[in-house]
Amino acid sequence: MFSPDHEIGLAASGAAPVCAAPDGAGGHAAQGEVSSHTLTDRCVTLTAHWLTSSVRLPVEMVLALVAEWFLGASADDNPADFFDLKRGVRFYKTMHVAANVTVQSEFSQEVHQHCLVNVAGSALEILPGGGLEAVAGFLGHLRELEKDDLAADRQGDDLDQDESPVVRVGRVFKVTRLDLAFDGVPFTVLDCDAASVVGVALNIRSQVRKGKVVLSRGEREAGEDGDTFYWGGRASKSRMVRVYDRRPLVRLEMEWRGNRSDLLARQLLDLVPSAWPVVAMGHLRDFIDFIDHSSSSNRSRCVLLPWWEKFVHGVDKIRVKIERPVRPLVEKIATQKARLKKGVHKLVVAFGAAYVAHHLVEMGAFKMTPADHREVAAMRALGESDPDSVDLYPSLRGAVASAAERVRRGSVVPAFLFSSSWLAADRFKS
Repeated sequence: MFSPDHEIGLAASGAAPVCAAPDGAGGHAAQGEVSSHTLTDRCVTLTAHWLTSSVRLPVEMVLALVAEWFLGASADDNPADFFDLKRGVRFYKTMHVAANVTVQSEFSQEVHQHCLVNVAGSALEILPGGGLEAVAGFLGHLRELEKDDLAADRQGDDLDQDESPVVRVGRVFKVTRLDLAFDGVPFTVLDCDAASVVGVALNIRSQVRKGKVVLSRGEREAGEDGDTFYWGGRASKSRMVRVYDRRPLVRLEMEWRGNRSDLLARQLLDLVPSAWPVVAMGHLRDFIDFIDHSSSSNRSRCVLLPWWEKFVHGVDKIRVKIERPVRPLVEKIATQKARLKKGVHKLVVAFGAAYVAHHLVEMGAFKMTPADHREVAAMRALGESDPDSVDLYPSLRGAVASAAERVRRGSVVPAFLFSSSWLAADRFKS
């Protein structure tokens, strides 16, 4: 648990920055704890640069909270007046848009409805404190609702769900993306590039080995993005770092996604915003460090490059292990059916059911692992005991029945694959 009572020298934007610390200031913190932290020769500020969160509340309540914390609405204002109504994207039917802030609702692929709140960096950077206070206030309000709802559940409250503003499934909110940025860092994009030169031992200690540098072309005005260094990737749905020249300041921006972003956000909510920089720095160092690889043959013992040491100045890593949740078997089957529905139909129309069934089975067999075989056995047992839970979409029954029968007759695959009663061709008759 992080304590908000520690004095933090590395200041959040909007607070009084601490610069030119005396010699010996700082010190190392115990791993996972917050310590005092002071930069040595320049001011660095932390700002919020992106927030995406799903919220399991009625859309009217979500709009009111978003308008209050990110759009400056007062208690007398009508939240709906701040938004334009548009068509939603990615399975959402409705989108409320205002000043680079969107709230999507009416999710068509889930029983339990929720809203998706997206606040872009351009909407956060104009807010007091660089958007940190707004993010803390918004998420803090949601967490209080979450605590109240969990407390009501523990007390056996039999309040009717329709009378409660909180949808009683899981948590009230989940942060799916959080970006934080350090402005005025004491190094350049080219420093980062030099540490990642291809063909030599990398001066980067990280859990990933993926990065690139994009150099600007021609002159640019102050405040526009110039050279940019990327490390990590969005494909991992976890973490990425960007360093880019804002002319004259250099910004280091960290992007967290998925379960890791939610965990970080909930840790930050235990602190006042002025204490966030040290926690953000600890999570940053857990992802990437710039090291002198010649200082030791053991990369874990290599010393930091001088400019990176000046930046982190004694803040230790905050190591976090993200446990993957165990998904129910029925949910896995539903996911597989959803993925197959359109793709298989297109292949069947284009090439014929027998051809598709033959090649899908052949290609899939090469990728099967022992864990996959155990999961198949569990699915087969579930199909025997509860056939309706694994039934395919009616629109595919004819194609699957035809393919199964033709493959069986042609002995393309072993007959035992079709021996289960739930997979037999007669199950797919319309």
